[in-house]
Amino acid sequence: MKRSGTAPGPPTGALDLQKHETRLPPELFRGIIAIAADAVICIDREQRIVLFNQSAERIFGYSAAEVEGEPLAMLIPERVRDLHSRHVDEFGASKVESRRMGDRGEIMGRRKSGELFPAEASISRLELNGHRIYTAVLRDITERRRGEAELAQLMNRERTARDAAEGAERRSAFLADASALLDASLDYATTLQNLADLVVPKLADVCFIDVIEDDRASRVASAATSQMLRRTAHALHQFPRRSDRPYLTRESIVFGRSVLVREALPNALARVTQHPEHLRLLLELEPRSYMTTPLRARGHTLGAMAFIATGKSRGYTQRDLAFAEQLARRAAMAVDNARLYGEAQRATRARDEILGIVSHDLRNPLSAISMCASALEEDMPDAGDSIRYLVNTITESAGWMNRLIQDLLDIASIETGRLSMERRSVDIGELLAQLETLFTSAARSSGVRLLVDTEPGLPRVFVDGERILQLLANLVANALKFTPEGGEIAVRAEAIPDDSTRIRFTVRDSGCGIPAEQLPHIFDRFWHARRSARERGTGLGLAISKGIAEAHGGTLYAESDVGRGSTFSFVLPVIAPAKER
Repeated sequence: MKRSGTAPGPPTGALDLQKHETRLPPELFRGIIAIAADAVICIDREQRIVLFNQSAERIFGYSAAEVEGEPLAMLIPERVRDLHSRHVDEFGASKVESRRMGDRGEIMGRRKSGELFPAEASISRLELNGHRIYTAVLRDITERRRGEAELAQLMNRERTARDAAEGAERRSAFLADASALLDASLDYATTLQNLADLVVPKLADVCFIDVIEDDRASRVASAATSQMLRRTAHALHQFPRRSDRPYLTRESIVFGRSVLVREALPNALARVTQHPEHLRLLLELEPRSYMTTPLRARGHTLGAMAFIATGKSRGYTQRDLAFAEQLARRAAMAVDNARLYGEAQRATRARDEILGIVSHDLRNPLSAISMCASALEEDMPDAGDSIRYLVNTITESAGWMNRLIQDLLDIASIETGRLSMERRSVDIGELLAQLETLFTSAARSSGVRLLVDTEPGLPRVFVDGERILQLLANLVANALKFTPEGGEIAVRAEAIPDDSTRIRFTVRDSGCGIPAEQLPHIFDRFWHARRSARERGTGLGLAISKGIAEAHGGTLYAESDVGRGSTFSFVLPVIAPAKER
């Protein structure tokens, strides 16, 4: 029980810290200092070491016996020893009794090995029995700095990778936009101007595109970011140049190689100009850096592109040049395709003009020849066999030439997509009956059996009946040429199982067949099989037949077995397209 009026005392054996704080055992202080994780160093007024704990020994590599009584400077890098000593004196003279870690910047320590290391430190001042003692608590932050450096490197690599990925994505998007633009038109001058407008300002402040026309480089496109730059770029666009004198894109055009000028200094620009006025205009752009890339396609240089970074813009790098080369390759293909298309168009127009002449000017004398041959045949009933043979030869030759002219006109119409078509609802049975009527006599005279068969109940088809009859007639006529006497030609129309929207037509013969290596070529224009045939042809019949089938939305294909015959099949849709109904 507590005694009344008496304050409780400390438990037996306990140490009264308040009462005995000036008489604590030295062992206690040494024990606390010894187990401290940080280095604890005490120095006197002369900055000589008087205490050096175990952590200090571990951090600096010295034993306490080696440093006690030695100057603190031995633990400081030589280049800052005097400065550090002054800082300690200034602290001693100040009214501040202590400075914590973080109050001052990072310091450097020096190990026994001479290695320097980063550290954080706090310092305090104590007056003890007329002696001034400074106590420093120092923490080695080498591992922390190493970890921070590794983290910074990781973050930097991540940032670099992210920037590279984003840059690659932007470049891919730009190339996709450029490709779409380049594919949008076959007028290369308009296309290249649109490309120059796309390049500015994403890849350049000023862009020029030159193309070789009539063996000289002509500027076909230019673009710039500002009105002032556009005026100067336009003046450069219009500036008269000689192809044998220096100009910006000449090296890329003449030698087919890219050029990168990181610093566009005046003397470098003078080397790519032809005249002081030419140089003055180029300098007006204030170019900082430029690059040029050739437009090359199919082994030929078609022109070149120039990219100019002006003023304070970032200078070009090798990566920028590589990207510009990718863009130039796409632009070159667009230019080449446009030129090839233009040449094809001119060739087509020339061919059409020739065919027009052929169809008009040749058919008139052919008609006269045919009529005269018919008149001769009628007026010479008693003529000898030799005369009749000559008249028949004239008639057949005129007919063959007329067929050749018509085939040429048809193939030209098919290739240009202008094959005349008059679709209507047609009965398949009636169509095949017409075909049988056309070829019964020819088949009989050739000793070939002609079989025409229609599957019952077939729906009507929406086609140009005359064109489909022409297709079938070409196939039967072709079969007659290669089917020997005693052979058979079968024509059939049938529904396709599980497909009510299409009808299949087949023309099968028992002729000599087509070798496998020839099958891929049989629908080519003017192609003739290296086989024996009853009569010559134009080499256009199968090509025309394929064109007619495709014009109806169908297909035509062939199968053959040498020595056993061939089968030609084509498929036609039953339902007409909505726009043609």
